[in-house]
Amino acid sequence: MKKILYALPMLSLMFTPVVTQAAYTTNFENAVPGGTQGNFAPQDGWTISDPQEFLSFVQTGSAYTAGSGQSVGFGGFFAVPASQTSVSLSRTINETLRYSAFSVDFAIINSFVDADPLFDGPWYPGDDTFGFSLSDSSGEILTIDVAPTGAAGGNFRKLVVLGVDVPVNGLTASDFNTPAWYTLGMTFAANGADLDYFGTLANGSITFNGTLAGKANTVVTGLAMNFDIAGADPSLAGSNYLLVDNISIPEPTSLMSVLLAVGLLGARRRR
Repeated sequence: MKKILYALPMLSLMFTPVVTQAAYTTNFENAVPGGTQGNFAPQDGWTISDPQEFLSFVQTGSAYTAGSGQSVGFGGFFAVPASQTSVSLSRTINETLRYSAFSVDFAIINSFVDADPLFDGPWYPGDDTFGFSLSDSSGEILTIDVAPTGAAGGNFRKLVVLGVDVPVNGLTASDFNTPAWYTLGMTFAANGADLDYFGTLANGSITFNGTLAGKANTVVTGLAMNFDIAGADPSLAGSNYLLVDNISIPEPTSLMSVLLAVGLLGARRRR
C-alpha cells in the first residue's frame, strides 16, 4: 500500500502536460511609435550599433504584421547608416539553447526605384543582406541571413547559414504594400559535447541542419537582427528593409522533470 501511495504523485507528474515557458518572446505590441517615422530602438532592451536614427522603426496595421497589430522594420527605408556597412539591432537574453527553440516571422521588403513620395527625393535601389544571429560569451555562434542572388529583377533571395548558401528556390523579397511573410523555425538538441540545430522555412519547404562544435551547454546571451550593406559606402544602402514580428525563444520544456520523476519512481520500487 505504501508503494502505491508513493507512486501516485510521481505518476501525476509523469502525465502532467509539457509546458513551454518563454525566455524571450515579443510581438512588438508594446512598442511605441516615435514621430512620423516611428523610431524603435532602444525600446524593450533593444540597442542598435549605429547612431543614425530611424534605421529601426515601428510599423502598424494588418498589412504589415503577421498576426498582431505592430511589427518592426530594420534597414535603409527612412535613413542610411551613419558610418557602418554592417549594423545590428540586438538584445540581451539568457538561455541554455539545448532542447530549446527559436522562431520569428519576417519579410524582406524590396527597395523602391521611383522618387521618394514622402521626402521628394530619390530612393536607392540596392539589394542588401538581412538576417538573425545568436551569440554566447565567445561571440556569434549562429547566423541565418537572407541575401540577394544577383538574379535579374532583384526579387530573388538565398538563405545563408553560417556563411554557407542553402540551395533553395522560391525565396523572394516583396513590395512595401504586400509583404510576403516567412516563418523561420529552429530547434536545438545536445549531441555529446556538441549542439545540433534543425531549421525550417517557408512552411517546411526549406530545411537545413548542422552542428555547433562544443556548444552543448552554451548559454545564449544575445539575439540580433542584422543589416549588411552590399557595397563599401553606407550612404548607398538600398531602401530595402527587414520586417519582423513574433520572436520567440522558449525555455527547455518540463520533459526533463518528467524523466526525473520516472527515475525516482524506479528507484523507490527497487528498495
